[in-house]
Amino acid sequence: MEPWLQPTWLSGHGGQGKLDLNDLTGLSFNIKEVVGKADDRRVRVITDVLSSLLMLNPPETVYRFLSQLFAELKKYDSVFFATVEEGMHKPEVLAAMSQIFDGVLELKLYEESFRIVPLLRVRKMRGVPPQLGYYSFTMSHGRMEVTSYAK
Repeated sequence: MEPWLQPTWLSGHGGQGKLDLNDLTGLSFNIKEVVGKADDRRVRVITDVLSSLLMLNPPETVYRFLSQLFAELKKYDSVFFATVEEGMHKPEVLAAMSQIFDGVLELKLYEESFRIVPLLRVRKMRGVPPQLGYYSFTMSHGRMEVTSYAK
């Protein structure tokens, strides 16, 4: 794999960078440092710690943190993906978090005739008209195939 395609891991233990969820300033610095080292390459930042950040910090603090981080990342034309655990947060917190992201995707599993079907719905995407329906998707050989899901 080309060196610029290799992921950089920020974690509490064992990562290339230190991740401390109680230190939002340090987290922001580490993310911006990784993105800044990418030169002219477009970077995708993917995180699964948004729910943890919301549990450890007031929603207003996380909102302000993400707003400032996004303003910096947009200078580098970077993309930021985050996941939120279903059922952990109040609807008004999710609505506020959704507002600052350019897009919101909903992923869920649906049981159909004794098999599990992964479904995807585009709830919001900047520059794309609202999508009302769900799509089924499969992952194979490092690729994702998305098809309309008619029910």
